[in-house]
Amino acid sequence: MIDLTVRLRVYWTSPDRPDDDEFSNHRGTMTPRMGTGFIRRVSKPVSDKPCPCDKCNGEITRKFWRFTVRTAAHVVYNTEEAKSTRVDLFYDDDSSKFDGRMVTVTGLRVADIDHGEDTCYMECVTHDEALGERIKSVWTSLYGGLTKCLDLDLPSLDFLPPCDGGRRPTLIVSHPHGQPKKITLGQWRDGEFPRVVYNAPTCPGSSGAPVFRFNTDPRNRCFDLFVTPVHSGSSSSTSTQHQDQLNILTRFLQNLRGRESKQEQHNYGYSHFIEHTTTTTTTTTTTTTTTTTTTTTTTTTTTTTTTTTTTVIAAASVATTSVTVTITKSELDEKITAKQMFRLI
Repeated sequence: MIDLTVRLRVYWTSPDRPDDDEFSNHRGTMTPRMGTGFIRRVSKPVSDKPCPCDKCNGEITRKFWRFTVRTAAHVVYNTEEAKSTRVDLFYDDDSSKFDGRMVTVTGLRVADIDHGEDTCYMECVTHDEALGERIKSVWTSLYGGLTKCLDLDLPSLDFLPPCDGGRRPTLIVSHPHGQPKKITLGQWRDGEFPRVVYNAPTCPGSSGAPVFRFNTDPRNRCFDLFVTPVHSGSSSSTSTQHQDQLNILTRFLQNLRGRESKQEQHNYGYSHFIEHTTTTTTTTTTTTTTTTTTTTTTTTTTTTTTTTTTTVIAAASVATTSVTVTITKSELDEKITAKQMFRLI
């Protein structure tokens, strides 16, 4: 699940974006922006057909793997932008960029898109056998069983927000501000299908991230895999919602690291059941979120303050301020055992 989440760096803004588009001021420029994506489909290796990548020019040359990244349509608008998009896999921490763990491929084309529901499926190709097999292995281990959820021992996951009023805990994996992966937790609050509302903290750069929910029904306690909305944006929340979120976050922090924080966000995405049933929504702006996060790994302790740079625009329909709570993959690994089948591969 975490390994299938990718960072997107988009280096071109299409002139075809309409005047009311949030990035219309950047049309025809190479101003970089950041977003998040999730690998939703991986093909078997192909060796007897023409490779669609630009280098092979339609020739049958080398074996290749094709995979599809789902993101928000306001992150990658069309094929023109997809070809200028860098997809960073396994960017789990700062050292990933320097020790060879992070791998980058270039977008190929937009395979399917719905601007009205803010969902984009971007196709990518790789000739790297180790990368192709790793993606295939991770995807198969998560989805290959054809089950709709993974069994979880929810009581033992003490870092999860409580299920107040029957609301399900929600988890988002994203690259806020283009930083290494962060995991944020909150509650699935309400919403009418396909629009869903949740309060897991996000920042600019989180757009396109998968939104996972936990099924807390005692008869079927599991982690939902197939109904994963695309994170689309944020909207302002009421004072009551703010207090609810503050209470949730306070309890969550006590369980996780004993920290204190304030948070004010009301996020939304669009849910779907199958890959090309569209997912998300119009763009609205909103709550600001300055992210202050303390992350701890088994070897080092670092404090990271997330801020927006002046040269990179984050691909999100949010401008954010308040303090969000995030944990890294390493921290989550400390909390979850292999028996709980969380599949942090």
